[in-house]
Amino acid sequence: GFLDLPVAAAPVSLEGRTFGAYELVERIGAGGMGTVWRARRNDGRFEGDVAVKLLHPSLVEERGSERFRSEGSILSRLSHAGIARLFDAGLSAAGQPFLVLELVEGLRIDRFADVHRLPVRARLELFLQIADAVAYAHSNLVVHRDLKPSNILVDRAGQAKLLDFGIATLVDQASGLAVGRTVTTGRALTPEYAAPEQLEGGAITTATDVYALGVLLYELLTGEHPVARADTSPADLVRAITTGATIRMSERVR
Repeated sequence: GFLDLPVAAAPVSLEGRTFGAYELVERIGAGGMGTVWRARRNDGRFEGDVAVKLLHPSLVEERGSERFRSEGSILSRLSHAGIARLFDAGLSAAGQPFLVLELVEGLRIDRFADVHRLPVRARLELFLQIADAVAYAHSNLVVHRDLKPSNILVDRAGQAKLLDFGIATLVDQASGLAVGRTVTTGRALTPEYAAPEQLEGGAITTATDVYALGVLLYELLTGEHPVARADTSPADLVRAITTGATIRMSERVR
């Protein structure tokens, strides 16, 4: 009898819709919190494309809006060559939050290194770009909390850019501990790059990002994750990370 049911309507495309002074051109990314679109300013005051990040409408009434506002607030205090810039932020006529960001056209950092067959020295230089960007964020009391290859793009000029401060948090200057939102939801957390304290609900500090940088460096130099394999179960992954069951990098020379 299911053949007699009405066919669900196809999702309405946002292509051509206007958010603030920006017209959406094409969708370039999607995740649990929303979508990212290539867009261009439609009033002639800005040349070149930008990235517009939209919060999913279903999350507007949830804590998603709070997280979106926090991301915009955090990005507004950061200005670094290795961090995608925030240009604007606002609400659509329907009340949907959006952020207007620097559009970074490139490959994720691990893919860039492999496609260009970068030697070890070049991989280290690429990594140091991101380490410098993270150090800058930390000097401004910001912990990213979601450092991973897919959040780092390298453009054609070889400049690495850190993206997505969606679950970033501020840290107290005196104590060094995260303040405000410190609980990372399951859908936002990336276990493969999470520090033990993130998985165990411990205190978040700048060391949380340093751990993720270590995982990134390990992958860039060996092509493998320190503990995760294709057949590693989520429970085994968490257990390996929290117990420090890592194979030494020297045992995985390329």
